[in-house]
Amino acid sequence: MSKTNEMYLDKARTLIKGLKEHLETVKNYGISIDDLQKLEAAVNEGEILNAEVDRQRVELNKIVPNASRKLAEVRSLTFELKRLVKPRVDPSHWLDYGIPDKR
Repeated sequence: MSKTNEMYLDKARTLIKGLKEHLETVKNYGISIDDLQKLEAAVNEGEILNAEVDRQRVELNKIVPNASRKLAEVRSLTFELKRLVKPRVDPSHWLDYGIPDKR
């Protein structure tokens, strides 16, 4: 769980606890037990969703390096193939070979 999300969830739990202890007083401020239950449900759902984010982050950390290596290979091969064609073909025909003229 990210530290920021964990901090917000902890603050919400602390608030819920404090407001429940003083429920009779905060009722006068327009805060009901239903409001606290809604916040409690949101905190619980937030924890579940945050756990799912962490799980997916672990999965992505396995995939990202492979994707980065493959994209680096694509860039390298693209550069190499363009390097072989450009000196041998008139620049006015580069587009015919799939090479945009970006001079």
